[in-house]
Amino acid sequence: MIFDTFSYRKKFYHGGAAVMKYDLSYPMLKGDPRYETVNLFSKRLIDRIITESKEKLLKNAIRQQKNLIMYNSFTPLEIKINFNIMYSDSSIISMFWDVYTNRGAEGFVMHRVSHNIILDKGRFFGLQEIFRRDTDWHTSMLRLLASEVKSFESEMGISCFGSWESELRTSLNSNRFYLTDNGIVVYCPQGTIASDIWGIPSFLAPFSEISSIMDKKFAASLQ
Repeated sequence: MIFDTFSYRKKFYHGGAAVMKYDLSYPMLKGDPRYETVNLFSKRLIDRIITESKEKLLKNAIRQQKNLIMYNSFTPLEIKINFNIMYSDSSIISMFWDVYTNRGAEGFVMHRVSHNIILDKGRFFGLQEIFRRDTDWHTSMLRLLASEVKSFESEMGISCFGSWESELRTSLNSNRFYLTDNGIVVYCPQGTIASDIWGIPSFLAPFSEISSIMDKKFAASLQ
């Protein structure tokens, strides 16, 4: 697949000064039969976000700007939303988008939302639908992801919070996941299993490691 990127950038002003930078971007599929459908879906989604959040974001920006000045920082509140289509075939689209807010001296906040869609049925699907009903997929996934957490700690030189396992289980039940060509990525909200400076911890469960517990029809659709 070939990706192109659509971007939307705007500055909001208050009292003659820029108080917020607002960026939106998402990759579009080229040379794919569903290109126009995905493009239209993404543009409508962006239009909706802009329409519904503009006033609220501007109010928040003004309030944050007052707080930033108290900390002797005149950095404008910066908000970026990045759309990512991670998996696409004839029956499934998996995507996520991140909202990144830079609050100057107060640090940054990240928030992730994912959508996994069965195209021919026109509906979202949950993580549990990927697995066979006669398996304890929660335990299998947690066991697999535990090694990913250890790798995360080793690579970053940190120790995750003691509650990381319960937080990961919550993510499994809350459908915080998206698909890639290699497997399922499960993510946790910022600050839940490690310090918020590490952003959004994300862990890959390779299809090769979970093939025995996957639903056969679902696994076939990924071929």
